[in-house]
Formats: sequence, structure tokens, C-alpha cells
Amino acid sequence: MKLNKITTYATVLAAMSMVSCTEGKYWEEASNPGEVYAFAKPAETVSLLDSETIPSSYDVVVSRNNAGASVTIPVKFTASAGSESVLSGPSEVTFESGSSSAVYTINIADGAKAGVNYGATLLLTQPEDALVHVNTSNLKYTFTLTKELVLNWQDNGVALTFSSWAGNESPVEIPVQEAVNWPVDGQRLMRLVSPYWYLEPEYAEEGYNVQYYLDADGNAAGMYATYQMMGEDYDGNSVLWFGCPANYGGYFANQDNIYTMNGVVGYGTSAASVTPGWYETLQFQWSE
Repeated sequence: MKLNKITTYATVLAAMSMVSCTEGKYWEEASNPGEVYAFAKPAETVSLLDSETIPSSYDVVVSRNNAGASVTIPVKFTASAGSESVLSGPSEVTFESGSSSAVYTINIADGAKAGVNYGATLLLTQPEDALVHVNTSNLKYTFTLTKELVLNWQDNGVALTFSSWAGNESPVEIPVQEAVNWPVDGQRLMRLVSPYWYLEPEYAEEGYNVQYYLDADGNAAGMYATYQMMGEDYDGNSVLWFGCPANYGGYFANQDNIYTMNGVVGYGTSAASVTPGWYETLQFQWSE
């Protein structure tokens, strides 16, 4: 499958400007300005939905200012860090005789993962003796490919949980789930399922999870977000949030299979507007 980028010659001409003139006259085109090359725009992002298939290639149109003889020009292709195994491209592109445009193909290998941004840059070099100048932004092309990630959550045991906020004296069993298609190597995305609904159902609603990261060995590796909704109302206008921000002494750690989320409960209308109000510790025992 290919996704084709179509540009017009007029668009490319807008990226080029003539620089020759004759004394006593207005600016005018030189009789033999030489040949230059350009991308029609400096960047393109391909964003795919979960239902769409990642293409095997992507075509980029390179243009020149005249439709002359056949010529092959160098292109410098550089994949961004982490994209080298997925994106690749040739070191040149060829204009056919009589054509003002050429197609440069970026190859997309199998194995691209949803939820990961893949990128590459292409660079063109201009002939030194050309009398036409190309805007520098049109000499570089940045390609980005990403596909929507829909997480696939699967059950992975239960956490025997204590909460200083809820004040439970006996451990409460809270389901644990793992996103089995999380694309980051060496990192696992986990969640406690509706923990505050299980801890204090008279106050909290179901469906508000606390997500966190583990490393490949099952050790605590961080919280998914600074603050996450608890499913509890505060004053009718704002809601309660739980988080482990470092500036309030928060942390997520474990000792063997005992995990501790030491943080705060705050209130606000969004994660960006949380006002911390009370200390909270979620401690749970979990084994796969």
C-alpha cells in the first residue's frame, strides 16, 4: 500500500526566487538560470487510525525549476533515533527527461508499532552555480509516521491494598490489569482497576483507574501521570485527584512484591489545576 503526496509545480515555484537582474531594469529571470531542486513543503505527518494499515512505503515529490534532461541528484536520508529499523530511503532520486518532478520513496518496514512516532529527514544539496535561490526550509523535508494506539488490557492478578485516605483496616482486593500491547521495550504499563471504588464505594464511582509503570523485572518504574482522577467529587465544581509528585515528597517504589505509592490527594477541575490538600499512601501486595 502506498500513500501518495501530490503537489503542483506552481507550489514549488513559490519556494524559488530569481536573483539575476540587468542594470537599470526591474528584476527579471536570467536567460540560463541553471537547475535547482526543492520539496514543496518542509514537513509531512502521516497519522493513522487504529483500523488503518501501516503502509509499506510513502512517496515524496521532489521538483525542479525546469523540465530538462534526465538527471540523478543526491538525497541525504537520516532516520531519527529508534526509527532506523523501520524507515529507510535511497541516497538519490532521478528526474526523467522532460519531467519537472521526481518521486522519492521512503520505505516502511514490517514491525512498526502503534503508539510510537517514527521519523526521518531528507536533505537536498543545490548546485553552487545556480542563479535561482530556493528557500532553505524547502531543502529539508521532515517525515513523521504514527498510528493510533488502542490499549489491550488483560487481567493480571489482584492487589491486596491499604489506603491511608480510605482508612481500611483489612486489605481490599483490587484487580490489576496490564496493557499487553504497550510498545515501549523494557517498560510495562499497569493499572489498579477502580481502586477507590473498591476502597470506598459509597464515595467513589467505578471506572477511574490508577496507571503506573513497571520495568521488565516487575519493579516500580514510575507513575503514568502526575495526577489521576479518583472518581470522587469534591465540591460539585471540582473532583479529587491522586498523584505522587516529587515536589511533595511523592514516590512509587517496591520491596519485592510490596508496592508503595506515597503521594497526595488534591482537588481541581483538570490535572493541570490540581491543588494538593491531603497526604495519601496506597500500599499493595501483588504477584503475577
